[in-house]
Amino acid sequence: MWDSHYLVVWHLADKEGLDLSNSADPKFALTNPGPVSSALGKIGGGTKKFEDSTYYLDNAGVSIGRNEAVTISMWKRILAADGYPQNATRHGNHITFAMGADHDLLNSVTLWAPYFCDPHWYYAKQGVGGPGIYNLWCGPPSYYDRWVYIAAVYDPGASRFKGLYLDGNLVGSSTHGPTTTGTVTGFRIGQDRTGRASDPSQFDEVRISNTARTPDRIKTEFNNQNDPASFYAIGEETIHQCGTRHQEALRVPGPPRTRGRAVLRRASGRLRPEHSVDHTTTGTHQ
Repeated sequence: MWDSHYLVVWHLADKEGLDLSNSADPKFALTNPGPVSSALGKIGGGTKKFEDSTYYLDNAGVSIGRNEAVTISMWKRILAADGYPQNATRHGNHITFAMGADHDLLNSVTLWAPYFCDPHWYYAKQGVGGPGIYNLWCGPPSYYDRWVYIAAVYDPGASRFKGLYLDGNLVGSSTHGPTTTGTVTGFRIGQDRTGRASDPSQFDEVRISNTARTPDRIKTEFNNQNDPASFYAIGEETIHQCGTRHQEALRVPGPPRTRGRAVLRRASGRLRPEHSVDHTTTGTHQ
């Protein structure tokens, strides 16, 4: 499942704390100019809650081209106590992620999704109140107080389809809306890139792909990351080496003296679902 369409894969925290490197490429590491720190996430480590506008993570260089397909996915957790109407002071405009210099500009990409109620997935924006506004879905309270998988998709080849997926399911979509007229550069988690509209959430496993992922792919990635143990099995395979980046492995159960395929997992428990290694085992994979 790992392919060249990934521009970035930010795990956000692993092993010893915050990890802002890009696993898809040495370029495009995140910067943390504020107090963001690590905490238990959905897949190993994630971030602590973004308390206010000083909490955000940013990369100034990652970009997508004019009218280019994109899929942006992540895990996000927000407490009901920070939602509306439980906490009216939090009510207002909150941005989960933004791409581009300013969310009010045409060449920007923005997800307004602080409470899983009335989220808006913009691919391009034609000024305040313009046709880039899409009222997609209002989520039930069950989406609070737990990790939720978000995937936002734009497909220019399918009538400019914009789709928002939660936990692998399409919850809202639109077509024939506006599109960008130039390159969109820079990405920020937790607010827009001018510092507005902070989102009081935790985040984990943020990925950007320069392709429109299919519904089946999105569902599979949700299932894979949500329940990694259900996505490996022992079977007849041949030896294959994956690479040095994935040498830190936990023990993976297997019948004695059999050859089989097992998913490598790093010591923190973070799954590398797109990579596997075939092995001969004496009951455990070392």
